[in-house]
Amino acid sequence: MDGTDAHLIVPSSTSHDVWTDGNQSVRLMQPISNLDFEVEVKFDSAVTQQYQEQGIIVEQDNKNFLRFGVFSDGTTARLFAASFDNGAPTTRDNTPISGGAPIWMRVKRSGSKWTESWSIDGTNFSPGTPFTFSLNVSKVGPFATNAGNTQLHTPAPSFTALVDYFFNRASPISPTDAGEAPPPISPVIDIWYGDVQNFGQKGVPQQWVNILGTVSDPVGLSSLTYSVNGGSQQVLALGPKYPRSVDTGDFNAEIDRALMVAGTNTVTFTATDKQNRQTQRTVIVNYSTGQNWPLPYSIDWATAPDIQSVAQVIDGKWKIQPDGTVRTMQTGWDRLITLGDINTWSNYEVTAEVTVNAFDCQKYGVGIVVGWRGHTTTDNGVSKPDQPRTGHPFPGLGWFSTLEHNVAPNGQFNIYANTYATPEMALAKDASGRKMTPGVKYMFKFRTVQNTLGGSHYSLKVWVASSPEPANWDLQADGMKTQGSIVLGAHRADVSFGKINVIPLP
Repeated sequence: MDGTDAHLIVPSSTSHDVWTDGNQSVRLMQPISNLDFEVEVKFDSAVTQQYQEQGIIVEQDNKNFLRFGVFSDGTTARLFAASFDNGAPTTRDNTPISGGAPIWMRVKRSGSKWTESWSIDGTNFSPGTPFTFSLNVSKVGPFATNAGNTQLHTPAPSFTALVDYFFNRASPISPTDAGEAPPPISPVIDIWYGDVQNFGQKGVPQQWVNILGTVSDPVGLSSLTYSVNGGSQQVLALGPKYPRSVDTGDFNAEIDRALMVAGTNTVTFTATDKQNRQTQRTVIVNYSTGQNWPLPYSIDWATAPDIQSVAQVIDGKWKIQPDGTVRTMQTGWDRLITLGDINTWSNYEVTAEVTVNAFDCQKYGVGIVVGWRGHTTTDNGVSKPDQPRTGHPFPGLGWFSTLEHNVAPNGQFNIYANTYATPEMALAKDASGRKMTPGVKYMFKFRTVQNTLGGSHYSLKVWVASSPEPANWDLQADGMKTQGSIVLGAHRADVSFGKINVIPLP
């Protein structure tokens, strides 16, 4: 193969496949005779995030094969080789090298002796550590893969490998473009919720306007900045550096509404890659002022034109589904949608249809926040450099969750709070041992009303949607006063929210 680059696109995942533990692989395999050979591949892409990898697979079958590659350990590119004997892996080489793009690799077989080598110019190759391994070869080809860190519970970074050419050196493609620079490919900026977005048209649910997306480039990114209405450039952190941006290249421009003018605003993003190529993309933000979010209020996702017309996405990639729900398209730290008014909502009751499609194997949570006002720079008095901000104060949260690390599957229903008086604290816990079953639709009803103590009284009940509503509340607790909006939240869980209904209370 030669000519136009083949794009091997590996999505973010923590699933398993036959090649390595906890990763996904995409490969272009070709049949080959079980003889001595030497193959060569040129990649126009660089490994820049931890456990992204590209290289060559030599296969007998799906349990007996060799993997030669270049991967990133998060800091350094490394030359890697491993043999798989009946599925059992043995590392053969793991050596730091000079990374970047383009990069060439060769794999040579001489009987049972194997040698890989690499080059940054296509002419001068440096050998890796040779080894011996018996293999009845049937296929060979380039591959790209990723992996997560199971100990730190971090997802595998997405990765796009660009394969310029791959051939058997006994029958080389001639001419090749060895030594030439890869074709110019500028960074790609993907804005998840469109180039025209509306905020404030129903009211103000929080302090911030969030514009979310992903930026990618095969040779790696140098920076991503944005400006509001032609103002100064603001640097954006890219995922997965901080918790709220889950995948490689994810960004969240968290813009103070005070910087917006009533009417049309422009937010211009500028991405620069490591070869100083740039891409710009402009988002039009129509900002409405002076609106108070109506109460009572309801959402039927089946009739909503889009998510942002009836609510505001704070974090994550969400999509309205054919079944009339809105679902997380990406699991991770606090995937959030808000609705309601930061100033006028205080006493209300929210009812929501909730289905958990899958939980994280370690820690998770799904439920409804009340009294939301927006993320903060400080988290319970501790200043954090995270961007976007990770301080998340709220007076009440009714949810099903694991309260501490590494206690799954021991989730429980509880009423939770995160305030200066009750930092990250359960106000009431369900001791019955009742669980949420994945795939089953539940009804969540969460109520907040001011109490005589100057705070608010919280009440939570949850039941299977196909059953009658129970007469009594499951949990009740007193906490700080509620004033603010509602958040639909999914923490490390794949969740679908159905119809939402909010009513005012005296």
